[in-house]
Amino acid sequence: MKIQEFLSLYAGSPKQQELLRQLQQKAKRIRLNGLLGSAGSITAASVIQHDFPFHLMVLPDKEEASYFYTDLQNILEDKTVLLLPSSLKRSYQTETLDNSLVLERAEVLNRLNHTQHQYHLVVTYPEALCEQVMDKKSLTSNTYDVKTGDRFDLDFFVDFLNEHGFDRTDFVFEAG
Repeated sequence: MKIQEFLSLYAGSPKQQELLRQLQQKAKRIRLNGLLGSAGSITAASVIQHDFPFHLMVLPDKEEASYFYTDLQNILEDKTVLLLPSSLKRSYQTETLDNSLVLERAEVLNRLNHTQHQYHLVVTYPEALCEQVMDKKSLTSNTYDVKTGDRFDLDFFVDFLNEHGFDRTDFVFEAG
């Protein structure tokens, strides 16, 4: 049995039909209890197959969010699933940033800002949601798009970077 066949059967179950009905009626609160293992991911994937344009899945912690994200990527082969991480190395060390997580977070926010898809599917956890993010208007006004093959004034670009607090450093500054 292929995953899409399984999702079709799952979507026809009475509990799943009730969940979809509540979502269509825009119920204020919906709580699902008793989902074990990948059942949450399968339920979410079944809901995503219907026409609901935005999905934000908030899991209790980073590890659960990572598992949920991986499950959804495997189940929803043709859809893009995004994982919004916290940019901190450890949640209790608020001053220690992980550059790879900062980059991953920026890429997710950029995709949400510039996407042409009719849907958004973001998986995250509370620590990542607590970090402040620039609003869309500020982000757009402080973005300088450069594409391969574009010609631009290098002096203007350097001035633009300096005005926005760019500090030239080597990207790799610690082992591992």
